[in-house]
Amino acid sequence: GIDEATMSSQTTSDHDSNSSNNNNDNSLPPDHNNGNDTTPINNTNQNSPPLEEWEIRRDDLKSQGDAHFRSGSFPAAILSYQSALDLDPANHILLSNKSAAHLANGEKSKALVDARKCVEVMPEGWVKGHTRLAAAMASLGRFGEAAGVYQKVLAEIDGGNEVAKRGLEDCRRKERLANEEREREVKRVQMELDREKEEKERRKKESLEKAQQT
Repeated sequence: GIDEATMSSQTTSDHDSNSSNNNNDNSLPPDHNNGNDTTPINNTNQNSPPLEEWEIRRDDLKSQGDAHFRSGSFPAAILSYQSALDLDPANHILLSNKSAAHLANGEKSKALVDARKCVEVMPEGWVKGHTRLAAAMASLGRFGEAAGVYQKVLAEIDGGNEVAKRGLEDCRRKERLANEEREREVKRVQMELDREKEEKERRKKESLEKAQQT
């Protein structure tokens, strides 16, 4: 799912389960659902100061991006998230959402760039940033690196995280299949080279025999 809540509760921004919709985006691996975060960002309790104009504008742009994402208009979502990031460049939720939009739009390398930035600035222990990074890595076929990220989540942050468990299992399976495919390709190429060598030797032998006959 996408993080549709306004960025209005920094105190609950670290975990999806605390969002206003009580949505938990960890129900599926990010590389399977391409979902965006539904976590609020700023604190809007009664003791909080009113939002600045730029914060209101940022939240509006994020809401637009969320709407575009839900409708499948990923390029438009990317533009909206980027405009919001222009106002708040180190916002980890915006970076996470933009990474997801890039991934959904088939822009895997850009998804990885934003995911890396997200991990650099996000609060410590925010699992979604790590799983977003792993999803981008896996989309590029970097299953070993992605598995390492999932392992870090399980070993250092949340040992029972189902997204990381399934993601790790999926990456290991895909890495094993990729290795098997590479082995088959190596064997195929070697067989082709052996056939070419045999053919050259056969032709060379025929040429020598013809030369001797003349």
